[in-house]
Amino acid sequence: GYIVLPGEMFSFNRVVGERTKERGYENAAIYSSSGIEEELGGGICQVSSTLYIATLHANLKQSARHYHAYTVSYVDLGLDATVYWGSLDYIFTNDTDYPIRLTTECKNGALTISIIGTKTDEISVKTRVQILETYQPETIEELDETLEPGERQIEQHGKIGYKVETYKTVTINGVTQLEVKISTSNYKKIDEKVKVGPPAVTTASETE
Repeated sequence: GYIVLPGEMFSFNRVVGERTKERGYENAAIYSSSGIEEELGGGICQVSSTLYIATLHANLKQSARHYHAYTVSYVDLGLDATVYWGSLDYIFTNDTDYPIRLTTECKNGALTISIIGTKTDEISVKTRVQILETYQPETIEELDETLEPGERQIEQHGKIGYKVETYKTVTINGVTQLEVKISTSNYKKIDEKVKVGPPAVTTASETE
């Protein structure tokens, strides 16, 4: 139900506010410099990423968008928009001549964000992602004397990293404009971490 006036910038962090326990947020997984950990408001980027995709297809002006440190599963590569209170924000601008309204629905595990405005032209937007590089994860083993000999326990699954470019093509009233690059995203790899038990002890028998 939030209204964005013509020329107004929409700041996700300003509108949604700080993610605190008092406001009902709970701990969930987030990406940090050390990998994956839990923090209040984890998962909020599913909302900001969905909004980002909606504004792309509405052909609105993008003012600030940040990609995640690592890939996410809920949107395609190059179409995520991470946010973090106090540092990373997602911002778009209503560069149309009329107010727009954001409508949001979460039902049966699916999040839907729609942008309602005044239709002046027939506009469609298509996005395309090009993978430039891939970063393969490594397997890092750590000895754990508490495990049985030869036993292996995966502590952290690996994830492939990517460098991608995202492009969009806009068609207005049947006229297709030139494709333009809208972003470059560089997702780091996550190495697989495995705890391994001590080597199995073998004994040799002697015969006389």
